[in-house]
Amino acid sequence: MLEGCPVGRPLRWYLPDALYEVTTRTAQERFLLRPGPEERDLVLGVIGRGLALYAQVMLHAFVYLSNHMHMLLSARDPRQLAPFIGYVNGNVARRIGRLREWTGPFWAGRAKVIPVLDDESAEGRLRYILAHGVKEGLVERPEDWPGASSTPALLGETLRGRWVTRARTRRTDALAAAPGEDGTYEIPITPLPAWARMSPAQRIERARALCASIVTEYQSRRDVPALGVANVLATEPTERPAEPAHRVAPCCHASTPELRAAYRRAYAAFTEAYRAAATALEGDVVPYRGGFPPGSFGGGRQLVQSTTCVAPWLEPRFSSGAALPPDVLPIEQHVTDASLRMTRGARSTAPPRPRRSGTRKRSPRASGAGADGARSPPRRRRRHRARDHDPV
Repeated sequence: MLEGCPVGRPLRWYLPDALYEVTTRTAQERFLLRPGPEERDLVLGVIGRGLALYAQVMLHAFVYLSNHMHMLLSARDPRQLAPFIGYVNGNVARRIGRLREWTGPFWAGRAKVIPVLDDESAEGRLRYILAHGVKEGLVERPEDWPGASSTPALLGETLRGRWVTRARTRRTDALAAAPGEDGTYEIPITPLPAWARMSPAQRIERARALCASIVTEYQSRRDVPALGVANVLATEPTERPAEPAHRVAPCCHASTPELRAAYRRAYAAFTEAYRAAATALEGDVVPYRGGFPPGSFGGGRQLVQSTTCVAPWLEPRFSSGAALPPDVLPIEQHVTDASLRMTRGARSTAPPRPRRSGTRKRSPRASGAGADGARSPPRRRRRHRARDHDPV
């Protein structure tokens, strides 16, 4: 659950070029993602292939700890955000779960997607991701973390991962026979919007300065030395923290209370517009003439694209402290409550919907036999492959 958002599963709001932090925890917070050379290569291969498949997604930073992950993402085409998140999380779960021989759920739930509203908050989230491993007392420096992380790329190195199909893992000789199809992917790290004006050397110096400030801050806080890479690698993947963290994710990351309040008002209006469109879509009497708000999944998995507004929470109507009038619904396409309410007369003339029976009726059959007396063959259960989509 996100702090400040309605109870239940908050609606996704994907807008072009908006920055999002994505985080997911493992089931029961077990150390299923415990780092190692093979695990690191698997995760980097999945991320690299995902970025190649969803070319409009821009990855700004990421880190995989033993029991959770963080990413900073944006997309020129926001329709690719949800498939990319689902693709990465799904393949990491399958490949690491197969490596661990883990048969239960891998992730504790769907990913939390938190918008980052301004440049100051974006650099703060980047520093937070860089601090992983150090702030937990596992390693002394961000560069020492042995797992999959964007820290080496931010410091000037090139990240590569290996993607091996499952068929090739059964036939290792096929890899040697086809050296040009080794499935190696580079992982491009896109600079933050505020860093895009810097030269590559300036960005590397800025990243080094952030790493140095992290080391100084957490060395002064610690009374004991860090656990060390060797002890991290020796951790059992089925173990879990003695005191698991239970923190509520914020509804957004903002540098000022005013910007956070403006986002909450804009998100509340976005939610109202979505509910109004959903009500119109379900109704049989009122014509569906409004539409779902941009950035939402309109009645299914098709994302409604935004064409005019990139950051609706920056609009003056959401920046003021005044309450929103009831007819204010956000952004380009909207429907008003007045167009959705069915009058009592309209409801009385609407044809009644058939009720669903609680029990399923089956036609009588001969005891274990078909019409010709022979036993009918058993039904084959169709196995559906899980879709690599982030659930809405």
